[in-house]
Amino acid sequence: MLSHNLHFPEVIDNKWQILERLGAGGFGTVYKVSEVGDEESRYAAKVQMGKDGKKVMRTEVKILSALQGKSSRICQLIACGSDNKVNYIIMNLTGRNLKDYKNSFRGKHLPPVDALKISIQCIEVIREVHEAGFIHRDVKPENFAVEFTGSADKIYLLDFGIARQYRFKNGSLRPA
Repeated sequence: MLSHNLHFPEVIDNKWQILERLGAGGFGTVYKVSEVGDEESRYAAKVQMGKDGKKVMRTEVKILSALQGKSSRICQLIACGSDNKVNYIIMNLTGRNLKDYKNSFRGKHLPPVDALKISIQCIEVIREVHEAGFIHRDVKPENFAVEFTGSADKIYLLDFGIARQYRFKNGSLRPA
Protein backbone atom coordinates (compact mmCIF):
# COMPACT_ATOMS: atom_id res chain seq x y z
CA MET A 1 0.00 0.00 0.00
CA LEU A 2 1.24 3.48 -0.81
CA SER A 3 1.98 5.85 2.04
CA HIS A 4 1.34 9.58 2.04
CA ASN A 5 5.06 10.09 1.38
CA LEU A 6 5.50 7.96 -1.72
CA HIS A 7 9.03 6.78 -2.40
CA PHE A 8 10.70 5.57 -5.57
CA PRO A 9 9.88 3.42 -7.51
CA GLU A 10 6.18 3.46 -6.53
CA VAL A 11 3.43 3.00 -9.08
CA ILE A 12 -0.09 4.39 -8.68
CA ASP A 13 -2.94 2.16 -9.85
CA ASN A 14 -0.54 0.07 -11.97
CA LYS A 15 -0.55 2.96 -14.48
CA TRP A 16 1.51 5.87 -13.18
CA GLN A 17 5.20 5.64 -12.23
CA ILE A 18 6.29 8.11 -9.51
CA LEU A 19 9.36 10.07 -10.67
CA GLU A 20 9.73 12.77 -8.01
CA ARG A 21 7.86 14.72 -5.35
CA LEU A 22 7.00 18.23 -6.51
CA GLY A 23 5.27 19.62 -3.43
CA ALA A 24 2.69 19.19 -0.72
CA GLY A 25 -0.17 21.17 0.73
CA GLY A 26 -3.06 20.80 3.12
CA PHE A 27 -5.04 18.70 0.66
CA GLY A 28 -2.42 16.38 -0.77
CA THR A 29 0.96 15.78 -2.32
CA VAL A 30 1.90 16.40 -5.95
CA TYR A 31 4.31 14.16 -7.83
CA LYS A 32 5.84 14.14 -11.28
CA VAL A 33 4.80 10.85 -12.90
CA SER A 34 5.08 9.03 -16.20
CA GLU A 35 2.67 6.59 -17.73
CA VAL A 36 3.86 3.00 -17.24
CA GLY A 37 5.24 1.82 -20.58
CA ASP A 38 5.85 5.38 -21.81
CA GLU A 39 8.91 6.62 -19.92
CA GLU A 40 9.02 9.83 -21.98
CA SER A 41 5.57 11.00 -20.82
CA ARG A 42 5.40 13.52 -17.96
CA TYR A 43 2.35 14.43 -15.89
CA ALA A 44 1.48 15.79 -12.47
CA ALA A 45 -0.28 13.47 -10.01
CA LYS A 46 -2.14 14.97 -7.07
CA VAL A 47 -2.46 12.26 -4.41
CA GLN A 48 -4.65 12.29 -1.30
CA MET A 49 -5.32 9.73 1.40
CA GLY A 50 -8.49 8.54 3.12
CA LYS A 51 -12.19 9.37 3.00
CA ASP A 52 -11.73 13.13 3.45
CA GLY A 53 -9.26 13.13 0.59
CA LYS A 54 -11.72 11.26 -1.60
CA LYS A 55 -14.44 13.88 -1.03
CA VAL A 56 -12.10 16.79 -1.80
CA MET A 57 -10.72 14.92 -4.81
CA ARG A 58 -14.22 14.22 -6.12
CA THR A 59 -15.04 17.94 -5.88
CA GLU A 60 -11.84 18.87 -7.68
CA VAL A 61 -12.42 16.33 -10.47
CA LYS A 62 -15.99 17.57 -10.95
CA ILE A 63 -14.86 21.19 -11.21
CA LEU A 64 -11.86 20.43 -13.43
CA SER A 65 -14.14 18.42 -15.72
CA ALA A 66 -16.61 21.30 -15.95
CA LEU A 67 -13.79 23.77 -16.72
CA GLN A 68 -12.16 21.71 -19.50
CA GLY A 69 -12.29 23.77 -22.68
CA LYS A 70 -13.39 26.92 -20.84
CA SER A 71 -9.83 28.19 -20.37
CA SER A 72 -6.45 27.21 -21.75
CA ARG A 73 -5.03 28.21 -18.36
CA ILE A 74 -6.67 25.34 -16.45
CA CYS A 75 -4.76 22.04 -16.24
CA GLN A 76 -5.99 19.32 -18.54
CA LEU A 77 -7.56 16.46 -16.60
CA ILE A 78 -5.89 13.27 -17.88
CA ALA A 79 -7.20 10.64 -15.45
CA CYS A 80 -8.43 10.09 -11.91
CA GLY A 81 -9.12 7.17 -9.62
CA SER A 82 -8.32 5.31 -6.40
CA ASP A 83 -5.69 2.73 -5.53
CA ASN A 84 -5.52 1.17 -2.04
CA LYS A 85 -7.01 4.18 -0.22
CA VAL A 86 -4.94 6.58 -2.33
CA ASN A 87 -7.04 8.96 -4.42
CA TYR A 88 -5.37 10.61 -7.38
CA ILE A 89 -5.80 13.07 -10.22
CA ILE A 90 -3.45 13.04 -13.23
CA MET A 91 -3.04 16.41 -14.98
CA ASN A 92 -0.70 17.96 -17.49
CA LEU A 93 2.61 19.00 -15.94
CA THR A 94 3.14 22.75 -15.68
CA GLY A 95 6.07 24.85 -14.52
CA ARG A 96 6.87 25.98 -11.01
CA ASN A 97 4.45 27.97 -8.89
CA LEU A 98 4.54 31.76 -8.67
CA LYS A 99 5.83 31.78 -5.10
CA ASP A 100 8.88 29.70 -6.07
CA TYR A 101 9.33 31.76 -9.23
CA LYS A 102 9.33 35.02 -7.23
CA ASN A 103 11.72 33.55 -4.65
CA SER A 104 14.13 32.59 -7.44
CA PHE A 105 14.93 36.30 -7.83
CA ARG A 106 16.56 36.22 -4.35
CA GLY A 107 15.32 39.53 -3.00
CA LYS A 108 15.33 41.31 -6.34
CA HIS A 109 12.12 42.48 -7.92
CA LEU A 110 10.53 40.81 -10.89
CA PRO A 111 10.99 43.03 -13.96
CA PRO A 112 7.89 45.28 -14.21
CA VAL A 113 7.01 44.08 -17.72
CA ASP A 114 7.07 40.44 -16.55
CA ALA A 115 5.08 41.27 -13.41
CA LEU A 116 2.44 42.99 -15.55
CA LYS A 117 2.18 40.07 -18.00
CA ILE A 118 1.84 37.58 -15.15
CA SER A 119 -0.73 39.73 -13.33
CA ILE A 120 -2.87 40.11 -16.44
CA GLN A 121 -2.88 36.34 -17.04
CA CYS A 122 -3.75 35.66 -13.38
CA ILE A 123 -6.70 38.05 -13.60
CA GLU A 124 -7.80 36.58 -16.94
CA VAL A 125 -7.89 32.98 -15.68
CA ILE A 126 -9.80 34.00 -12.54
CA ARG A 127 -12.29 35.83 -14.79
CA GLU A 128 -12.65 32.73 -16.99
CA VAL A 129 -13.34 30.56 -13.94
CA HIS A 130 -15.95 33.06 -12.71
CA GLU A 131 -17.58 33.22 -16.16
CA ALA A 132 -17.89 29.42 -16.04
CA GLY A 133 -19.84 29.77 -12.77
CA PHE A 134 -17.16 28.83 -10.24
CA ILE A 135 -15.15 30.58 -7.53
CA HIS A 136 -11.70 29.26 -6.67
CA ARG A 137 -11.61 30.26 -2.96
CA ASP A 138 -7.86 29.68 -2.57
CA VAL A 139 -6.16 32.27 -4.78
CA LYS A 140 -2.50 32.59 -3.75
CA PRO A 141 0.89 32.49 -5.51
CA GLU A 142 1.33 28.78 -4.77
CA ASN A 143 -1.81 28.02 -6.80
CA PHE A 144 -0.56 29.64 -9.99
CA ALA A 145 2.11 27.98 -12.13
CA VAL A 146 4.36 29.55 -14.74
CA GLU A 147 5.02 27.50 -17.87
CA PHE A 148 7.97 28.88 -19.78
CA THR A 149 7.43 28.60 -23.51
CA GLY A 150 9.84 31.20 -24.81
CA SER A 151 8.27 34.56 -25.59
CA ALA A 152 4.71 33.53 -24.62
CA ASP A 153 4.98 32.31 -21.02
CA LYS A 154 1.71 30.91 -19.74
CA ILE A 155 0.09 31.05 -16.31
CA TYR A 156 -2.06 28.17 -15.01
CA LEU A 157 -4.49 28.26 -12.09
CA LEU A 158 -4.11 25.14 -9.93
CA ASP A 159 -5.82 23.37 -7.02
CA PHE A 160 -9.60 23.44 -7.23
CA GLY A 161 -10.03 21.34 -4.08
CA ILE A 162 -12.10 23.96 -2.22
CA ALA A 163 -13.59 25.71 -5.25
CA ARG A 164 -17.36 25.94 -5.50
CA GLN A 165 -19.95 26.42 -8.18
CA TYR A 166 -21.84 29.64 -7.56
CA ARG A 167 -23.85 29.83 -10.76
CA PHE A 168 -25.62 27.02 -12.56
CA LYS A 169 -25.57 26.49 -16.34
CA ASN A 170 -28.99 28.13 -16.65
CA GLY A 171 -27.58 31.31 -15.06
CA SER A 172 -29.34 31.01 -11.71
CA LEU A 173 -27.26 31.57 -8.60
CA ARG A 174 -26.60 28.86 -6.06
CA PRO A 175 -28.29 29.61 -2.73
CA ALA A 176 -25.90 30.65 0.05
